[in-house]
Amino acid sequence: MSVLILGTANFGVEYKGRKVQDPHGVLGLAAVAGMAVETARAYGVAERIVGEWGESNGYPSLIIGKGNSLFEKRLSERILGKIDIYLAHSGECFDPSIHDGLSAYERTDDDSDAKIVEVPLSILDQRWMSVPTTSPSRRLVRSIFARGAVFERPALKRIAADTGFSIVELCLGFVRHHKPAGIVVGVDSVAQLDEIMAARPLPAEVLPELAKLDERLDLRAGR
Repeated sequence: MSVLILGTANFGVEYKGRKVQDPHGVLGLAAVAGMAVETARAYGVAERIVGEWGESNGYPSLIIGKGNSLFEKRLSERILGKIDIYLAHSGECFDPSIHDGLSAYERTDDDSDAKIVEVPLSILDQRWMSVPTTSPSRRLVRSIFARGAVFERPALKRIAADTGFSIVELCLGFVRHHKPAGIVVGVDSVAQLDEIMAARPLPAEVLPELAKLDERLDLRAGR
């Protein structure tokens, strides 16, 4: 499985006023790359799009679902065909008898019984780097582009110009340095996913400059 995981929030709902173009094309490219797919009941028709694509083309190697109850999980399984990993969409709803893990928003979310924890991590929000984990292999990260905020920061644009690496490459390289089990990325098009997949490795000497840009930007959702 690729370390990249395709997020599908904007398959079913508008994200910053935009929805994905050609979702089947995006799913096809993700499948070729061996990417897992993450989806949720809260993402509108996203589950249905993923399920219909899987029925016609073969299901993704790994499907990560999100929801807060056994009832939601059963509905999702019917639509998606299968769920390999099921995460609570909020820490307070985590139930180890239903969920494999949780999507955490607060550092106080109790993840002691969780096999997998998904947290926000980006150049602009490094709060979770100081939270201990028994192993990076149980941590997924999301919101690596901070809901698009990274593309608006002059300091990041300057580093991109100075190093010759794109902002996408800076964001991916920064997160990859911390060796999470998976990185959830959302895209608007096949071209965006292609750009992410083609990102070059980031030299270690760039990382200290990126670490200085932490704003502890608190995002409740996003990519």
